[in-house]
Amino acid sequence: MDPEDFTPNRDPRRMTNRRRALKALAGTAGLAGLGRLGYSYSSQLNELAFGAREQAMDFLSDARHFIEETRFENPEEIGELAPVSSRVTRSLSGRAADVRTADSALQPSDKRIFPEEEAYARFLGSLELRYLQPYEVIRAHRRTRNGVLNSVPPRRLWKKLAPTLKVADEIRHRLGTPLNHVTSAYRSPAYNRQCPGAASRSYHTRNQAVDLIFSSGSKVAFETAKELRAEGFFQGGLGLYRSFLHVDTRGYNATWGQA
Repeated sequence: MDPEDFTPNRDPRRMTNRRRALKALAGTAGLAGLGRLGYSYSSQLNELAFGAREQAMDFLSDARHFIEETRFENPEEIGELAPVSSRVTRSLSGRAADVRTADSALQPSDKRIFPEEEAYARFLGSLELRYLQPYEVIRAHRRTRNGVLNSVPPRRLWKKLAPTLKVADEIRHRLGTPLNHVTSAYRSPAYNRQCPGAASRSYHTRNQAVDLIFSSGSKVAFETAKELRAEGFFQGGLGLYRSFLHVDTRGYNATWGQA
């Protein structure tokens, strides 16, 4: 997400928005519980559990993005959400570790919903990243907002993401802690229009940006990314948010965020 993605939200129904965010977080906790239950039994239940965990991660990501992108009237409202968010995040982080060490059959390469997913996965695999797996990137493209399904990028944009993913992979290497989730990568123009406050020419629509959740926390990841950029590893944008880090390779440096 870009700095210009933030536009003041003057919608008077802020309490409704807050309740939506809380419901999303509550739903996430329920899905995480289902995943934990299924993980203990047969392989068939394991597959069900994996799907629940994957949905939970996506649900949590959407909720956290919603919270970050919504300008609440009273700053205390977001503070009330923090304890709930932290508890759910800790729970899901533990389950994500299980997923990464599980049998390859449980990796989310099961049901492809876009015709180009397999080809795109092969392209991402050809980048030979040390940590980031193709499915972690592709999963971010399966989201729906307001009934609009996102998509994988068109082929002409595939190579544009490579420099950004290499930056993300190097940040992960230097941190020495897991990358929990790629919350956003490419956004189709139609999907981008459904994202609160999104700029029409966001670097997400150009397939040059990713939003990342690291187990180290976004602030530590942000400082590591700044050091990497200062060394000349890349030129691009770095955005610090409470729950995630934005990275893009726009070709010039830009920095924004919350301490």
